[in-house]
Amino acid sequence: MTKDLTQGNLIKNIITFSLPFLLSYFLQTLYGMADLFIVGQYNGASSISGVSIGSQFMHMVTVMLVSLSLGSVVMIGRYVGSHNEKQVNTVIGNSITLFSFLSLILLIALLCCRTMITTIMNTPIEAIQETKNYLTICFLGIPFIIAYNVVSSIFRGLGDSKTPMYFIFIACLSNIVLDYVFVGFFHMHATGAALAAGTDYTFAEGKITEEQLKETEDKFYFVRDDMEARQYTFNKPTLTVKFGNIIETQAEVIVSSDDCYVTMG
Repeated sequence: MTKDLTQGNLIKNIITFSLPFLLSYFLQTLYGMADLFIVGQYNGASSISGVSIGSQFMHMVTVMLVSLSLGSVVMIGRYVGSHNEKQVNTVIGNSITLFSFLSLILLIALLCCRTMITTIMNTPIEAIQETKNYLTICFLGIPFIIAYNVVSSIFRGLGDSKTPMYFIFIACLSNIVLDYVFVGFFHMHATGAALAAGTDYTFAEGKITEEQLKETEDKFYFVRDDMEARQYTFNKPTLTVKFGNIIETQAEVIVSSDDCYVTMG
């Protein structure tokens, strides 16, 4: 639900917006704490060290992702305040595109650097394998972690900081239950803790994305549509590239999409 924070009591708007945002971030940090607590009840020092080191690194990654997504919050909030719905949808579409590429890059890079990360983190020899197991599963869940934070930033930019809090709260409770199932019942050690966290992030991402699609009615624009047409002449024929609206021309359209048209004439 879009809420214009430029209207009404300023102090009240700041408090009602910032408190759920703060609580959501705090709940995200509880993932590692819950994993560590439950693993400590059922497993030995190597599993505890693996979860401790792995969760510290994932906390750092999460902080970076939340910080990056704040750019989307600012831009969306700016256009919501100016009642420019078209630009709001453009920023949403571009944010999804940008972070989709980022998730793939991070996924590949982090999976390739697992050994180096365990070395940099001064992992004890007996805990190296448990740490790698924990990090591997968490890294495979990076696209879902990024997706959750991006969609959360869209909600916050629209003035709704409560919806992301509700979903991450449910996911945290589910994480605790799954930790007991995977770690306590199936004895999966650090792997089970990571699997529980990844499953819950996937659930939170899926549900919050469903809510976002209902909110925006799928009105996403993935490029700027305010670019001017540019014409380049190479003797002949003439190559004209247009971003945005269709060029009125009788030339044959050889490449086209919703937002990009290339014509030869």
